[in-house]
Amino acid sequence: VADDLGADAVSSDQGADMSFAEFLSRQNHSSPTVINRLRWILVHTMDCPNGVEAREVELRTLGRPVSDDEVVHSYRELVQPGGVDAWLLAYIKVASVILAIGDCLFVNGGVRSSGLLRLPAEDCREGSAKLQPPSTVLPIGSSLDLWAFELDSWKERQLRIFESFPKFIRLADEPRSEMWRGGQPLMMPFLSGCWVMTDCYLENGNCCPLEADVAAFLATNGVTRVFAGRAPQGDAPYLIRSTEARVTVLCADTSYSDPAADRTVNPCNYRGKAVSMVTVDKEKTVVVGVLADGTRHGYTLNVDWAQDTLGASVLGRCLDNGAWAKTVVGEYVQSCLGRGVQQQVQLAAAEVVASRIQQAWALD
Repeated sequence: VADDLGADAVSSDQGADMSFAEFLSRQNHSSPTVINRLRWILVHTMDCPNGVEAREVELRTLGRPVSDDEVVHSYRELVQPGGVDAWLLAYIKVASVILAIGDCLFVNGGVRSSGLLRLPAEDCREGSAKLQPPSTVLPIGSSLDLWAFELDSWKERQLRIFESFPKFIRLADEPRSEMWRGGQPLMMPFLSGCWVMTDCYLENGNCCPLEADVAAFLATNGVTRVFAGRAPQGDAPYLIRSTEARVTVLCADTSYSDPAADRTVNPCNYRGKAVSMVTVDKEKTVVVGVLADGTRHGYTLNVDWAQDTLGASVLGRCLDNGAWAKTVVGEYVQSCLGRGVQQQVQLAAAEVVASRIQQAWALD
């Protein structure tokens, strides 16, 4: 968005899932204006269908003028090199792609087999998968610390190139020649191969087991807890345990807790009443919160699994119907079976849930 966003800003559709021309046709927009290009970027490259309307609410709340031009300007200034309010660019500079602290690994998306030890490509070509330079993979046996260092070094290189070349330039003196700007691999992490940003621990909306090679890698590098985001499932964090490696994954994205929530004030309110807080210390992880219907839930997971209550000990384990034990609600355990964007939840006593755990996730 730091680009000039003009009608001729790019000569291709830069990795979008729908062309700009088709977007204009479907939305009955009469011209390729800057605000319409911004809407297309938000909807079809960032999965943010109400981004313009939400920004209007924010500007109004801040007492700033509200117009199409102001909305575009507000997005630009977030990452404008040298800008007076480029706080998002400042944040990205100090952020880490993955971060290991003690036995905890923090990651936006997830560590899956396909992305394990993978280093993203240094460039992108027009957002095209066919033209995309390949990513690379560190040698087997490389440490987590080395991988994290290499990923952050890549991020820093991409930011430096972006700050030097934030706007698109043509690579040849021809009207329809390829256009390029700095930092594109960081903007399109799936295309460039930074899959720890884009992967997740859901398949068709349901939790999926932690792959054996990933679990072994994490355990070898002293990781027993993984904290992830990006892929929401219902109105509470979800858990996945690897009983062999003694690793627990917790994903706390609850951004789509209540699709029916009131959006009169906030156009992006898909959360409703739901909120959960995850507190991490050296010996335990504590989750407390409120579900979409206002019901309280919560539990404590100890690093030493033997210290867990029965209700907490069954969490993150797969049941005989494919559902996963998800949270504790009062005296009961809630399980969740995801199917696409739908979730089937059930409450049962911890003893009942324990009796339904599949052998691969059996209690000690």
